[in-house]
Amino acid sequence: MKKLLGILLMLGIVILTAGCGGGKDAAETAEKPAAEEKELTVSIAASTKNAIDEIVKNYESENPGVKIKINSGGSGTLEQQITGGAPVDIFLSASKKNMDNLEEKGFLLEGTRQDLLKNSLVLIGSSDVKDKIKGIEDLKAGGVKIALGELNTVPAGKYAKQAFEKLDMWNEIEKEAIYQKDVTAVLTIVDSGEIETGVVYSSDALTLKNGFIIEEFAADTHDAVVYPAAIIKETKNKEEAEKFLKYLQNDASKEIFEKYGFKL
Repeated sequence: MKKLLGILLMLGIVILTAGCGGGKDAAETAEKPAAEEKELTVSIAASTKNAIDEIVKNYESENPGVKIKINSGGSGTLEQQITGGAPVDIFLSASKKNMDNLEEKGFLLEGTRQDLLKNSLVLIGSSDVKDKIKGIEDLKAGGVKIALGELNTVPAGKYAKQAFEKLDMWNEIEKEAIYQKDVTAVLTIVDSGEIETGVVYSSDALTLKNGFIIEEFAADTHDAVVYPAAIIKETKNKEEAEKFLKYLQNDASKEIFEKYGFKL
């Protein structure tokens, strides 16, 4: 009897040990939780959105653990958002002035600012004025509505005013101006035929479906259209922001920018 009890006790210990071992193996082989997805918020001038959307699509496919959130609008509005505390990692502006303002106030991560793109300014028209407006000078006669970006927040609007002042036409233009929140809105309202003319960047004009380019403004009539980019100092994703900013400058991204009419 004692021998039998001993055998049964040994079997129990073996079974218990096997059970505990199996539990340990299961714990060790349990699937590890997925790594937390990184998210970057990139505030961009509205004129760059089509190109940036394509670049972001490529970046996310190559970096599946990263999500890029795009916030587009007039550069002045984006500057105001950043100074107001909006969580932004990277800023791509259509105006050096807006970036200068942020740099002077200490909002940029030191050493990350760089000029990324260039552009030019054009007068566009709706299909209704194709036979009526042949050039910029034709607007001198007045009576033609023109869409412009808001002068205080949209760099394209500021450049347009500079150009018309240089051409001694601002008094006439100001009477006919209809202001829009960004260049995309200017393009849309002219392309739809709601407003006869407008001023946008040449890169925007490439997307016209019904409207047309009337004439390009001479480069010496306005400040150079330069797009600076920088990382915001308060970023919580410095390493990933640096990686994406560098990605914007690789050969594949440059080809995309050029496809959308930007100059490098």
